[in-house]
Amino acid sequence: MDVAQFELVTERVRSALRLGGGDLVAATVTCVQALPVEHVAILIDEPHLGAQPWACSDEWTAGVEAALSTAGEGPAFEAVAGGEVVVLTEPARDADRWPTAATVLRGLPGAMVSVPLTAGPTRLGALNLYLAPERWSPALAEVVGEVSELIAAHLLSSNAAPPPTSTLIHRAAGALIAEHGLDTADAYARLRREAADRGSTLADYAGHLVGRGFRAESADR
Repeated sequence: MDVAQFELVTERVRSALRLGGGDLVAATVTCVQALPVEHVAILIDEPHLGAQPWACSDEWTAGVEAALSTAGEGPAFEAVAGGEVVVLTEPARDADRWPTAATVLRGLPGAMVSVPLTAGPTRLGALNLYLAPERWSPALAEVVGEVSELIAAHLLSSNAAPPPTSTLIHRAAGALIAEHGLDTADAYARLRREAADRGSTLADYAGHLVGRGFRAESADR
């Protein structure tokens, strides 16, 4: 990727954030259009939840990210924790690094790259890219690094609100704390555990609890 292409990509992402009124979804779609990647997600590091999807380029990506959010581990969680890019060129081979997320990762059709969104020492989240393994290169890594900085700067300067899915999860956890006297960590762990037990995503199960008056369906554990 030459200098002109580099500048074109970053300007397109900057314009998407600006013209879209700060719409993070527009930025993910623009990344897919401008970069040799197939799917993109922006995740924010939320208290007690870790990396949560705030914007996805398409429904397939939203489904994968919801499953990883429910698992509570994976490349994005590691990228945020370590502040380093995590590259899975062969997810089926590398998935055992994250046992709870392994089934999801083994099903990926290509490579996955998770780039931390940072501003100085602050780690805001991660930019997840899904692409053919041979397309990840030093040149692409450079432009993706610039794009991640643009997104991080935008997040710091805007008042981006969490998506409804995150709001539901936090409401459901708060209700479990109030209803069962759980501490915060246990409430979020219980949500994840019960969602997994039912084959549901974390967000869908939280929405189910909210819809039925916040009563958890299983006995205290």
